[in-house]
Amino acid sequence: MDCPEDAGLRALNRLADGPPVPGVVLCEQATYTAVRSQSGQGYRVTAQSGGIPASEISEIVRCTPAVGGLCADSPDAVGVSFFPLRSGRYAVLHTCHAGKEPTGRGGRRAYTRVVVVDAAGLRPFRNNPFALLRAVGAAGGLEVDLTPAQILPQITLAPGSHPPSNRFSAAMKQLGKRCGGCLADRLLAGDSMVASVEADSLALAEMALLVLPAPMRPSISCSAGVNFSISRRHRFVAIEGDPRRARQRIHGTPYAFVNLTTEADPMPRLDHPWSRAVQRLFEAQPADPLPTAVADRFADEDMAALNRIADLCIALEKARSVDLPDLIDLATPYLSLHAPSPLERDLARQMIRLTTDRLTSLIPHADAQSLAGLWQRLLLLTPQLPPGMWCVNSAGDRIRLREPPRIGESTAT
Repeated sequence: MDCPEDAGLRALNRLADGPPVPGVVLCEQATYTAVRSQSGQGYRVTAQSGGIPASEISEIVRCTPAVGGLCADSPDAVGVSFFPLRSGRYAVLHTCHAGKEPTGRGGRRAYTRVVVVDAAGLRPFRNNPFALLRAVGAAGGLEVDLTPAQILPQITLAPGSHPPSNRFSAAMKQLGKRCGGCLADRLLAGDSMVASVEADSLALAEMALLVLPAPMRPSISCSAGVNFSISRRHRFVAIEGDPRRARQRIHGTPYAFVNLTTEADPMPRLDHPWSRAVQRLFEAQPADPLPTAVADRFADEDMAALNRIADLCIALEKARSVDLPDLIDLATPYLSLHAPSPLERDLARQMIRLTTDRLTSLIPHADAQSLAGLWQRLLLLTPQLPPGMWCVNSAGDRIRLREPPRIGESTAT
């Protein structure tokens, strides 16, 4: 994965086990690879930190790739896996190739760095395991070490900005435009799926997580760049290679198949309001990461308003280009909004600011018919709103809409 070496990421130190330090995230770690020694040979955990019990090791090993486990048979191939553990913690796996298989079976040796983190440690990374891995990589925690000490220290990370590389971001946006809404729709519906893509499977998996509201992401186990296996019951599997072979492998399993190669299948109809918002925003603003930026801002108390927030996001996108009368119609539902969701309230305020700015720029250039339609809508709207929600300046060429009040505020002027 190219992301751990991104320029500009802060180098972090790996510290020995110790008490929690404010402002940092402590992660347990382990290594898993093929060994050959006098006592035997095969794939096993070769080293680990002291905070991973045997029960977690057993779960992790069952989901860790071995020889031939990566989609690409190349020296620089990488796979990532993410899944919850029964203990309530999460495992994030980074698998690469590390020379030849030493057991005589042929092929390339798979080498996996395992990171175990609790929910509180994942949250500062907006529940994005790929961002956490970039921080681990910046700390030197993804280096191949075939002769490690048996007892490893914890990894200490300072949460902050850990963005992907420019190439990785470009791949995510391109894939988002093609299928962001479809993947969000399937995952919101509770489906398990395998998505086949020609390249950039890691970008596809990260995009699939990032289009979901942040509180949902920990529940979506996933893998990318790792060959599909029914024994690894991930919700989302991003693979590379021949889609026909992949379709055959999942036949008869509960997994849906999504073909995103050059011979891609048509995208199905989107049912969930949030998935429709995601797809519209990717298509309307391909250079703007708005779907993922809004999804990052969700907190637990915003989830009940997911459908309304989806409608608000679409209204914000439409408000950038509609004419004067339609602009008022779009803004009307949000002029006196009292919503329990902090994100919904903030987006409503953004809607009013955008509407005010657009009215200011459009009114001086509007014809008489458009102005007449605008005034008619405002006059019809006035009785429905608290006093002072809109006003006109003395010159009559600027309308100001007041932002929705915060909880406990009065709307009186």
